[in-house]
Amino acid sequence: MHARAVADRPEPAAGGRRPRQADEHLVLRWQRAVGNQAVQRILTVQRDARADAARTDRFRATLGRADYDGMSAALQQGDQRWMLEQLRSLPDDTLRRLDDTMRAAGDFNTTAHRMLTAVLTEKTVTAGQNPQTARPGAAYGVIEGHAAEVHDGRIVPGGANLPASYKFEVTFMPDPAVVHATLIEFVQVARVVSTTASAPDPVGMQVPANAGANGPNRQTAEHARIDRATGQNLGWLGRNNTGGIQPGRLRPWTPGSTQPAYINDTPARSVPNVEFHYETAAICRSGPDAGLVYATVRWGFTIDGTMKVVPREPVYFNKESPEFDLSVAFWNAEASSSGSTQQPLPTNVH
Repeated sequence: MHARAVADRPEPAAGGRRPRQADEHLVLRWQRAVGNQAVQRILTVQRDARADAARTDRFRATLGRADYDGMSAALQQGDQRWMLEQLRSLPDDTLRRLDDTMRAAGDFNTTAHRMLTAVLTEKTVTAGQNPQTARPGAAYGVIEGHAAEVHDGRIVPGGANLPASYKFEVTFMPDPAVVHATLIEFVQVARVVSTTASAPDPVGMQVPANAGANGPNRQTAEHARIDRATGQNLGWLGRNNTGGIQPGRLRPWTPGSTQPAYINDTPARSVPNVEFHYETAAICRSGPDAGLVYATVRWGFTIDGTMKVVPREPVYFNKESPEFDLSVAFWNAEASSSGSTQQPLPTNVH
């Protein structure tokens, strides 16, 4: 029997690889020995192992270049066992950024996102933290946003329209166990566009490329900008040009505060068909965490063709969006231009 088995074994090809005929011969011998179904299971396991290895390589490549969109796509191509293995290997901050990316893309009802949420909760519980901190935007404290006042406008034929307005309030109460700040305030990015005109400014008029209606030369290609009116030198929402607090708008957080940091904004327009998008970030303005984004809320509304206000539900995120970062860069570029009185925002916003 031993001599026959040796005789049946083909010689390896150059480089040590058996020829394809030998592989087929081996499969036939397996089939005779253990049956077709068992051989199929063996081959499936081999194929799955190779697929998992290739998928892991792709996933790790996206992680290395901080490509969260690519990471999400790679993650969703695996089975649950593989997803769990990859997610458990990621740091908390990476998990939170991946959560932001998947929710922003509308992938929050996928198996991959449900497993990501479960792993985040598992990690916070294991670390002895309140599982509520696994919620979006809750890593450093509690952020909340809500509409305080909503006023529809009215079209007045032959006269001045009555304006529509929407007052929105944001609060952020930091967790003293993880926040190291001496001052927390807010920076806001606005994207206000016409729903009926292309490349418009906030009132629906055509504007030159890269010229924001409330600050020249700092509007991104997506019409987003740091939300400060023309002539405002500070990018921190609720501050005037001398650094003072605009009455009724801002309440900063400082150590010992028993109330959360607070900001409100009341956009208004007298024209119909305008869409408003805002991203408001609670940021450490001074202290060891300077420049750190603690949480953000994205909110907005539309003024329709009849001047009625149509709000959108606020959505919370752990970190700022790429468009937010780009808007900060555009603000700082304008601040560095000759003759500008604008004060730069922290360049390490993250």
